[in-house]
Amino acid sequence: MGWDYSFATHYKNGRIDRKAECDDRLTRPGIQKVLKSSLVGSVYYAAVEITNEDKAPFVLGAVILTAIDGRNIGMKIIEETCGPCEDQCPIGILKLLSPTDSEWANRWRERCYKYHEDQKRQRKDKYSLKNLPVGSVIDFVCKHDNSAYKAGQPITLTKRVVSWKYRYDARKGEHVRKETVKWSDGYYTWPERMIPDDYRVLLEHTIVDAQSRKMIYEGKWAS
Repeated sequence: MGWDYSFATHYKNGRIDRKAECDDRLTRPGIQKVLKSSLVGSVYYAAVEITNEDKAPFVLGAVILTAIDGRNIGMKIIEETCGPCEDQCPIGILKLLSPTDSEWANRWRERCYKYHEDQKRQRKDKYSLKNLPVGSVIDFVCKHDNSAYKAGQPITLTKRVVSWKYRYDARKGEHVRKETVKWSDGYYTWPERMIPDDYRVLLEHTIVDAQSRKMIYEGKWAS
């Protein structure tokens, strides 16, 4: 299924309201109703109730990729039965979905739940990539050839502030500094999704590897 662009009609704070546009697109009075929806970045997730005269109503998951082009909004609608790659659907939406025999849909739901479990674990783990402070150093072995490294080559990254700007915070009544933090080898920056799970944290007097992080986490969890 390809992209579909149309003139936007819903605005919020002077910007196109992607969530409202998607809600409107999936609503068909008497046939289709959005029970709950959420926008995660530019990806829209929803629990959609389908009403059929011959069958009991059922609720399926829907994913819409969105893009803005001037005053137009682009959408790519993907039903859960197609196994969307995007798997950050909020748990509140997942819980509304009806049981299904679709293997693709069930796999997608499992990936979404796993995503939230991983996020929960990372919040508890002080050595997770997100929780490590600026200046932290990690290393790992490159898994695949790329433009800068060969598979098997060791890579060392440092968490750095690569840019910043000031934005006005209405609640504080002042401008606050917003920093962009990334992992860098000194030449290239690495998205966290490209860093393997078995990275090591290089501390001043010790090394914390993946197994150590797991033991620390499990110990905290048990306590």
